[in-house]
Amino acid sequence: QRLKESALIRFYWGFFVIMSLILVFFVATMFTINKQGSIWIDQEPRFIWLGLFWGFLYWLNQIVYKIVDAYGLTVKGELAVIKQRLFGFCFLGVLFLLGKISLLIFFIYHFIISIVMVFFWWKVLEKSGVTLFPTERLNKKLIKNYSSEFYQFSMPLFVGGILALPLGFADRWLLQMFGGSAEQGLYSLSFKVGSLCFLFTKSMTPLFQREIARAFGENRLDEMRRLFLRFVP
Repeated sequence: QRLKESALIRFYWGFFVIMSLILVFFVATMFTINKQGSIWIDQEPRFIWLGLFWGFLYWLNQIVYKIVDAYGLTVKGELAVIKQRLFGFCFLGVLFLLGKISLLIFFIYHFIISIVMVFFWWKVLEKSGVTLFPTERLNKKLIKNYSSEFYQFSMPLFVGGILALPLGFADRWLLQMFGGSAEQGLYSLSFKVGSLCFLFTKSMTPLFQREIARAFGENRLDEMRRLFLRFVP
């Protein structure tokens, strides 16, 4: 909406840092009161911390991708994704052939390819004259205005997240409690296989709805019947 406001990007980086510090404080508090075993069942402390920082890198990737998309650089950004995927595939293949895959190595692998992805996107933005980490200073008025706008936009999502996040966490927590880490892996694999199916159906559904709505608006019941019989089965 306001592509020349680089201060908005700086404001959001501030939000990213604040949220990251809150999460680090939460995890550190759980370790301090010795409650980490109740939340992360049968997990080594180092993997809890590695998982947390991988989450930060994943979120960082999502932010940078949205910036690339917002500036109309989607095609260049997706080409960068292809480069990263090729690099990640070759890197993972080498680790597999050397027999060096372990949970620690897998975390390191994700750290590396996430950083590589941010670097590729940073180069795309830089070549287009967009600063990923602007140095423009934020005054109190700007911070207040951005905070108010951010609150109005995000509050409905936050309310929904209060319900969605605990439910999503409860799924994995219950599976870990009664199943274990091996079942977590099987669940994650089957979830990704299912996602491939949903990728097709989710992209087809809006097109199907649009054509059905268009046929209905033109009072073409025969066309509605044809579309239904062709795509729904």
